[in-house]
Amino acid sequence: MASLTTPFGKPDPFARGFAGRVGLTRQPVQVKSRYLHEVCSPSTIHKNIKCSNILLDVELNSHLSDCGLASFYQETNKTLGPGYQPPEYNKPSDYTMKSDVYCFGVVMLELLTGRKPFDSSKPRPEQSLVRWAMPQLHDIGALAQMVDPALRGLYSPKSLSRFADVIALCVQPEPEFRPPISEVVQALVLCVRRSSISKKIGGELSTSRRSNESDYYY
Repeated sequence: MASLTTPFGKPDPFARGFAGRVGLTRQPVQVKSRYLHEVCSPSTIHKNIKCSNILLDVELNSHLSDCGLASFYQETNKTLGPGYQPPEYNKPSDYTMKSDVYCFGVVMLELLTGRKPFDSSKPRPEQSLVRWAMPQLHDIGALAQMVDPALRGLYSPKSLSRFADVIALCVQPEPEFRPPISEVVQALVLCVRRSSISKKIGGELSTSRRSNESDYYY
């Protein structure tokens, strides 16, 4: 399997367009993270959710790996890597299920922007992905500018705004305000469904327009 990142650490741009990227985030969180947080007894914290631990099979279905292994490490920040650490993290005991939600929000930001979670080659205000993106997630104009150019504008503004809203909830600085993983799953399912409907309607309108134009010229 390949991971969700290229060898250069960027989210892979071939990931099936905007709806496909949202779908890639939904699959691992719906199956593994939700299972670890809400089905397992006792609940298990993953502690190492990041792009390199989301694997793609030959059909580009995503799978969350390294489940629970980070619990054996004393320094979780070293396993996560720069840019993924939640603000409340000081020591391993501070890491909670809401910290997993934060890390998943960073993964979604990577797929949205095509940027690394931390990039020292960027100007200082842009080095931390979350810090740079957070003020722009509710500004539709700024949001359109921060989207990965590899998506080539092939998404509806409403779908983009909904996805950004989910991300903003996940990367909130205060862990108590982040949603549980089940709510993140429900929001992503709705994002995928509405994005697919918008794409279908757009395709039908385009086909109808071409048909009308051909009738006119006939």
